[in-house]
Amino acid sequence: MKTKDKHTKMRLAVYGSYPHVRGLQIFNKSSAECMVKKFYSLWQKLKGRLPIYIGHPDDSDFAEKVGHSDKTIYGHVVGLEARDDGLYMDCEWTEKGQKLLDTALYKYFSPRWGLKKVDGGFSPIRLISVGLTNRPNLLGSEIQVSASMPADLLAEKFGLKHLSQPRLIQLFSEWKEQSELWQKEQPRQSQEIQA
Repeated sequence: MKTKDKHTKMRLAVYGSYPHVRGLQIFNKSSAECMVKKFYSLWQKLKGRLPIYIGHPDDSDFAEKVGHSDKTIYGHVVGLEARDDGLYMDCEWTEKGQKLLDTALYKYFSPRWGLKKVDGGFSPIRLISVGLTNRPNLLGSEIQVSASMPADLLAEKFGLKHLSQPRLIQLFSEWKEQSELWQKEQPRQSQEIQA
């Protein structure tokens, strides 16, 4: 996804209930709205922008573990929006972060968020950082190519300019379906605790 200004709006997570070693994570629009409110609070403005890493090197449960040791900041979350289909973030990518997006090395976002106890589990209330990963705990956290991106840009990105638009749409649909199947079949590492 090449952009001149290195800013993108991307879905971070879809609403749902997600099993987690700490308990069931219950993520709904109400919790997303709470996160948005905290994101735009004076406290967060004083703390600064939220970092985007590979994995979660800022989380002591993961720090220095495989896939979580790189402390390079690849971008920042500069905006949040609670929509009907999930939580979206505005990202500002560094040059290295933009290269990771362009090569599609990582396929998913992994939000690191603060949780509060609610009936039946935990609910996120504050976004702390975002990790890029290939082993997410949240379904629907794929790094999505913008729906508004024209088919010719998608074709160029993936080296498929020679294909017709209907064929491109078919290929991307098949890829997404296979990706979702692959994700469901992959064993989860129990020692990893990602949001």
